[in-house]
Amino acid sequence: MEEENMVEGRRFHLTLVEARGLEHVGCFEFLKMKVYAKVSISDNPCQVMRTPTNRNGGANPTFTHHMTFPILEESLQSRRTRLHIELHSEGSAWTGGSKYIGEANVWISELFDAENEHDGSETKIVQVRKGAKSSRGELEFSCWFGVKGSFPSSAMYPTKETPGRHSRLAEKAMEGEAEGRPKRQ
Repeated sequence: MEEENMVEGRRFHLTLVEARGLEHVGCFEFLKMKVYAKVSISDNPCQVMRTPTNRNGGANPTFTHHMTFPILEESLQSRRTRLHIELHSEGSAWTGGSKYIGEANVWISELFDAENEHDGSETKIVQVRKGAKSSRGELEFSCWFGVKGSFPSSAMYPTKETPGRHSRLAEKAMEGEAEGRPKRQ
């Protein structure tokens, strides 16, 4: 059996907390938006995670949903890797498919530097935008980075032959990391 390449990285822990003041995107103002978020890291567009749909929050949905992404160590210092969060309103039989609300983008290096400065998890509130338009609301999230470790390259860059496998591999490769907030090395 072929030995798999290992890469240096960390787990990036993200908790989407809530969004506030989102602009209504449906056809009918009287219908409440059913909002969900799709999250990815620009270095790894194959791994997109989705929150459960908030059916009651409308323009102010609460998520409190935790996600974990593998991230390369070199990405923590570069200004080319970003956290990408898209917000959508789930469609219905009357309104058609999901509607795009807007997105938020934050540099991973900025989050990593802020965590180091504050010696712990970082809570951020960012603007939700649609193209070059002004703010369409705001999004609150908290995040922290796990300890440095090694994991299989297939966990970072999955192929079409291994769909879904990358998340389990990253978890298994770094399962020695303690639950909760580990101490830095």
